[in-house]
Amino acid sequence: AHVNALQTWPYKFSVQGIYFQDWEFLINKDRINKICDLILAEPILKNLKWGCNARVADIDENITVKMKSAGCVRINIGFESGSQKILDLADKKIKIEEIKNAIEICKKHNINIGIYSILNLPGETKETISETEKFLVDNNIKTMCAPNLPIPYPGTKLYEMLKKQKNKKVAWENLEKFTGRINVAQAPFIAKIYRWHYKYKYTLGKYYFLNPKFYQNIFKRLSSRA
Repeated sequence: AHVNALQTWPYKFSVQGIYFQDWEFLINKDRINKICDLILAEPILKNLKWGCNARVADIDENITVKMKSAGCVRINIGFESGSQKILDLADKKIKIEEIKNAIEICKKHNINIGIYSILNLPGETKETISETEKFLVDNNIKTMCAPNLPIPYPGTKLYEMLKKQKNKKVAWENLEKFTGRINVAQAPFIAKIYRWHYKYKYTLGKYYFLNPKFYQNIFKRLSSRA
C-alpha cells in the first residue's frame, strides 16, 4: 500500500514540493540519511523539492550535502536574535559563530536559509535590535518570517519573570497584554520601529529616507497588503 501510494500521489495532487514540519528535523542524523536514501531510491521523487526546520548546531557539511542531493532547497532555523547577549539571556544555547557557520554551509550548497526571529526578548534594547539587523544584512539574509513577540506561557521562565514584576495580575486571559513587555527597554511598537530603522540604515545607508529605494520598498509593501 505504501509503494502504490508513493507511486501515485505526486501525480494525483500535482505535488511539486513538501515541507517537513518538525522543529528538530536534524536531531537524528541516521534518520535523515535514511529519509534521503528513500527519496533518492524512488524515481517518482527525483524532481521533488523539500524543506525543513533545524537547529543551527545540527547543520553540518555532510548532512547538508546529502539533503541537497535528495532535493532539499530550504532550511529554516530558529535564529531568534543576532545579539549574543539576548541569546544567552534566553538560554538558547547557541553561539553567533554557529549561526554564521550554518548560513555559510547552506549558501555553499545553494540551499535557501530562512530565519525565525523573536523581537523584545528579555534584555532587548535598541542596541541589541541594531545588532540583529546588522547581522541579517551582513549575512545577506532576505528570507525571513516577520519576527514574533515572546509570549509568557505558564510554566516558562518568562512567565515566572512576569509574575515577579510588581502589580502584575497574571491570568491566561490577559497574557497577550504582556507579550514582548517583560524586562525590555521599549514597548513592542517602538521595538518594531527600531527594527525597520536599523534594517534600512544598514541596507540603504544612514540617510535612507533620502533614497528613492526606501519609498519604493514602502510602496511595494503597502501594495502587497491591498
